[in-house]
Amino acid sequence: MVFLNQFPLIFVLTLCSALLAIYQIKLPLNGNWFSLDSAIYLSALLIYGLEVTFIVLLLTIIVEMIFNKRLVWWKHISNFAIYIIALYASFSYLAFLNVEALSNDTLGSYIITLLIYLALNTMTLCIYFAFLQGESIVKTIKLLTNDAIVTYLITLISAILVSYLLVSSQMIGLILFTIVALLISLSNRRYFKMFKELKGMQQTYQSLFDYNPDLVFMFDRNGKLTKVNDNFTNVTGYSEEYFQKKSFASIFSKEDLRLVHSTYEKVISGEPQNHFIEIIHKDGKKLKMEVTVVPMVIAESIQGIIGYAKDVTLLKETEEMLKRSEKLSVVGELAAGVAHEIRNPLTTIRGFLQMEKKEDRKAAYFQSIMIDEIDRINFIVSEFLALAKPQKLSFEKRCIVPIIEETVALTQSEANLNSVIINVNFEGEIPAINCEKNQLKQVFINILKNGMEAMPQGGNVLIKVFARNDQVVIRFIDEGVGIPEERIERIGEPFFTLKEKGMGLGMTMSFKIIEEHAGEIKIKSKVGVGTTVDVLLPIS
Repeated sequence: MVFLNQFPLIFVLTLCSALLAIYQIKLPLNGNWFSLDSAIYLSALLIYGLEVTFIVLLLTIIVEMIFNKRLVWWKHISNFAIYIIALYASFSYLAFLNVEALSNDTLGSYIITLLIYLALNTMTLCIYFAFLQGESIVKTIKLLTNDAIVTYLITLISAILVSYLLVSSQMIGLILFTIVALLISLSNRRYFKMFKELKGMQQTYQSLFDYNPDLVFMFDRNGKLTKVNDNFTNVTGYSEEYFQKKSFASIFSKEDLRLVHSTYEKVISGEPQNHFIEIIHKDGKKLKMEVTVVPMVIAESIQGIIGYAKDVTLLKETEEMLKRSEKLSVVGELAAGVAHEIRNPLTTIRGFLQMEKKEDRKAAYFQSIMIDEIDRINFIVSEFLALAKPQKLSFEKRCIVPIIEETVALTQSEANLNSVIINVNFEGEIPAINCEKNQLKQVFINILKNGMEAMPQGGNVLIKVFARNDQVVIRFIDEGVGIPEERIERIGEPFFTLKEKGMGLGMTMSFKIIEEHAGEIKIKSKVGVGTTVDVLLPIS
């Protein structure tokens, strides 16, 4: 009977609530969908009573089941049951207070009624979700309340607004409210789609940042480092938190600081840059990086810079080794030609000296010395030839001690002339090693002569010999002028020398000889203090 008598009213209420139930609004903040049909049910409950409200609710659910395919049928029925419980409890509270019309005097009671509705709605939903998901009711209440607080607030305000509209302008106000809500829903869908696409792009760029195999970093316009990816931390040892206390410039070598600052100024003005820069790892070792830096443009304005760095330390070391090998090849070819030209006249001179030695016995002593010296020159020429082609070495198991003593004896006269005192210290038992005696002697003589030449006013050279782990260490310590740090790495390169009259081949040959002995040469030096050269040879 009520349905027939108030058909126009029920039709308009059902139409509006069904449209609002189907065309929901999504909040960008938390991504929750919500509909304003609850506001219509609550307003109808107060203005038109429980019977009209239940009819509107039932018809709305039926319309939703037909047109809204997002929910299965039993979820529509469960929603209907939840609405019935909350609306009936709210109406019972209004009947208890004997509130019959909305006015300024009854507004407080009405708001309490709405809060009761929302509380019961929340409780019922929590029991429903707890049953489906197997979570505790208390935990579900906390999650749902925190997640839906904005939705509840909007529903509360909308219910009060619709109630006043129904009282003041009846159906016209409700229709206008519905139209505005539909426009908000439609525009919200458009903007939410854009928001979703933007979020997807943001996640894509974040993935490119986080999982990029290169080192990625960002600066703002003030030159402050704002972000680095995990690979940056893994390669350099510096985390994002480190740069909150220290400047980014602290990780560069002093030689590159000017380049770093000029690069930043150019990029921030819109010019991309690409350079090879040296970074100091957190543990102190130096890393060579190929760095590309580009402007970070947001809304057609440069807001900072973004950089990509690739660790090319190993690549650069390989390039240096190839360059050194090429130089050695060139030197070897040159050495072969020179040695050949020297060896021919030496052979002739030696032959004539041997003939004279047999004829003139008085000069035999001096001639023997001359022949020995020619043999020594010939041996040096043979070693020079080793740069040109590999030779099969005859290794023997020897103790390094007599080799060192012979080396000191050979250089003692030159040391006396230059006011240099050579001290030798053998620490503990020195194990035997596999070596070629003459070649090692040549290396030791070369290092000792370099040390003496570095002390034009005289001084001390200390030779320490000791065993460490699986190696024998021969350490030469002089008190010379020292070697600049940037030149130490070049020692051993063909034709690189710090002497005015040097050829730059002595240390080249020394490095090659020690490499053939499966050892290595390490050099440390400080200008004005002296140089330490360690020759490391494996124990047999």
